[in-house]
Amino acid sequence: MGCVSSQLTRPPTTPWQSSSGDVFDVLGDARLLADYTVFLLEESDAQGIQDLWELEFRRNETEASEAAERLADSWQAYRESPTGLGNFDDTKEWQPHGLPAKSIIQRVRSKSLVGQEDTMYTFAVAAMVGLHVATVCSQIIDNPRGDTSIFGDDYDELLVENSRRYKIPVQGSAYSPKLILVEPFEIEEFAPALFNDLRALSGISNADYMDSLCRIDFEFIKFGSNSKSGEFFFFSHDQKFLLKTATPGEAETLLAMLDDMRNRITEEPRSMLGRYLGLYRLTLSGSMRLFFVMRAIPAVNRHIHRRYDLKGSIRNRRAKEDESVGKDVNFHNEIGELGLTADVAEELVDIHARDVELLREHEIMDYSILCFVHDSLMEAPKTSQAMGGVTKTGMAPIVSLRRSSTQALTTLPGETAMLQRGSTIAFGTLLRDRSVSCDTAPRGTPPGFGCGNPHTGIPSADGRRTYYFGIIDLLVAYTLYPKVQYHGTHVITCGKALEASRVPPDYYAGRQVKMFHKVCGVPMKSSSGRRLSDEAEITDESESDDSESEE
Repeated sequence: MGCVSSQLTRPPTTPWQSSSGDVFDVLGDARLLADYTVFLLEESDAQGIQDLWELEFRRNETEASEAAERLADSWQAYRESPTGLGNFDDTKEWQPHGLPAKSIIQRVRSKSLVGQEDTMYTFAVAAMVGLHVATVCSQIIDNPRGDTSIFGDDYDELLVENSRRYKIPVQGSAYSPKLILVEPFEIEEFAPALFNDLRALSGISNADYMDSLCRIDFEFIKFGSNSKSGEFFFFSHDQKFLLKTATPGEAETLLAMLDDMRNRITEEPRSMLGRYLGLYRLTLSGSMRLFFVMRAIPAVNRHIHRRYDLKGSIRNRRAKEDESVGKDVNFHNEIGELGLTADVAEELVDIHARDVELLREHEIMDYSILCFVHDSLMEAPKTSQAMGGVTKTGMAPIVSLRRSSTQALTTLPGETAMLQRGSTIAFGTLLRDRSVSCDTAPRGTPPGFGCGNPHTGIPSADGRRTYYFGIIDLLVAYTLYPKVQYHGTHVITCGKALEASRVPPDYYAGRQVKMFHKVCGVPMKSSSGRRLSDEAEITDESESDDSESEE
């Protein structure tokens, strides 16, 4: 993934730099790529659409030059047309909405607020606008594209390596609102077509994605932070999606296994793998931040009474008294086995084992099974919020994005402008009229699974409990640092390193598979391949006395 690595580590460009005027400008600003696509659609220029695709997915300079030459005449016509480039900077559609709220303008522009939270607040506003622009434009660009045969066997690799940069000017355009920020910024979208496939496979329309993540008519944001990595995260206002900043290493790991993740979820829509829905890089004030968007795991719409983070290891796997999420030892003491029917248990362990095999192949370790439990015999927690499995009691929302109660949009910003530039690419209307939709229909609808599925609920045999599962923290590759950690732990613990969380991927996968078989009450079958771990039982006695918690 050398090309991907260079994409992630290259320095930021100046997003408001002047353009050259030739068709290659579309590669520097995908708003222009989208607008030119609209023009070609209006002209019914199918060959131009194909040539533009080849220009964007160029494999070498020769191919790029040839595609640009074929587009020369239509590009010139686009530049001269009042309905082409002449409409590009039209911002009047955004004015009636009066966005964003005055309280946001005051907060972002205030010189007296210099705390960490306020810096992140500015980032959040930019991210929301950037996500809106990227989602709308990529939908316009990708929808008319069909025949992939011109790219041969390179197509899947080209999808992963493809990225689009969007320049977001302060003054706004037909594709972006006038900014409340004092300077322009740039957002880059990685593997846009692949992530669009993953959203569709997860049953998430572009309209739902934007309505949750791209609303800037909110009043309050509360940020969470990972003290170890220094990254931060927040939820959408409806807590359906999580936005988290990422390191270049995490981003590269995600892109490296993205195609296999799509294939796995296509094969098994009930896969427990966390749903990554987008990867972006924001350049603001000369600095870069990578971030990804995930669907909240699990997709819970009931009161949750217990939560567990299960790795399959025993060292430091008891939660502290003030922690709201239990670990392996807590689960063993409080639940033990899930009490599922035999057929459901067999199917569930098979789904998990195949998911873990994908992670093992990509040398991933330190991932967890997030298990939420609804217990019909327990009282509902007071003042609870079920969405996303997050409650105000015991597990406060790490982030809150609240839409203003005094503001109500009848259309999404930019809807009228999009409709004017081609009805086949309208995006706002789908929130109110699902018959008008250019979204890819959700694919891979889960087949009948008598008990539900891991994300939406699996009941115990006696009907008392409902379990929700998702595999999280999928981006920890077994690179040099965790290898050093493992060997260091081996010395410190006098040869007990395999009891720790960070162990070689083969062992980690086997250990977790064995643990999940046990909690599901399914005996392990003999394997003709790798040897599964002979880990000790998870009990109070086998737990390490080390008080330092290991995530």
